[in-house]
Amino acid sequence: MRDYMVSFTNGSCGNFLITIIERTALGDEVTYDPMALGKFNDAHQNTHNRNFKQEKIIPKIPGDMKEGFLSMNRINKGQPVFIPMHLYWPSVQFQKFPNSRIAVILHTEADALDISISGFFKTEMSTSDWRGPGGQRFSIALPPGGGGFNQNNVIFENIRQTNPTALTPKEVGIIVRSRVAMVLAAGYHLIEPIDDPRIFYIQYRDLVSDPDKVMSFLEQITDQKPTDIVRRDIEEYQTRQADLIRTVKTDLGI
Repeated sequence: MRDYMVSFTNGSCGNFLITIIERTALGDEVTYDPMALGKFNDAHQNTHNRNFKQEKIIPKIPGDMKEGFLSMNRINKGQPVFIPMHLYWPSVQFQKFPNSRIAVILHTEADALDISISGFFKTEMSTSDWRGPGGQRFSIALPPGGGGFNQNNVIFENIRQTNPTALTPKEVGIIVRSRVAMVLAAGYHLIEPIDDPRIFYIQYRDLVSDPDKVMSFLEQITDQKPTDIVRRDIEEYQTRQADLIRTVKTDLGI
């Protein structure tokens, strides 16, 4: 039995990647409906069974992803886990799940604005529910005050107190541009791939625009040939992702 993890920064389509990894790895073991995508192309609810639960949702040290990750446990023994995470720390990841493969979504600095837009709309603007660790359902729309916007600059004052769905286009523009700092702070554009046969790297730009490269990546990480259904899901997701980014940039004038 092999486990799978996807390491990615918020907005770089990690839930989409874990979904198509699962669909490829399990193959004929599970019958899947076509991928159901949210209003903003969010793919959070499409995995069949992520098969893990996380005990420590809020870490003792703010922002410490390792603590929460190490509290994850397999739900059904004998079945693989499929974990999307904002943690890239191979030694820690393999310590917890030694028989696993890690997919890492890299990006360039030039991708940061697109990733910021994607992350904001897929999480804070989405009103859909998604199935989180352990199978429980969560709303991914944040309440007023969400998003972690700077407490020391008055331009964020109204943003902190307003539900994301009620923000003006000007305020959304401020948010997505400021979130670029969050994307770059995660450091995925600084990662230098290491030579480890258990770790597989893919560029964000390829993931959202090149179906052939994604199909090849899936075959490499799973040792299984993706089906035509998976390819159809990839192409639909990529088309919708391009439409989302283009529409937002046009509407916000950025």
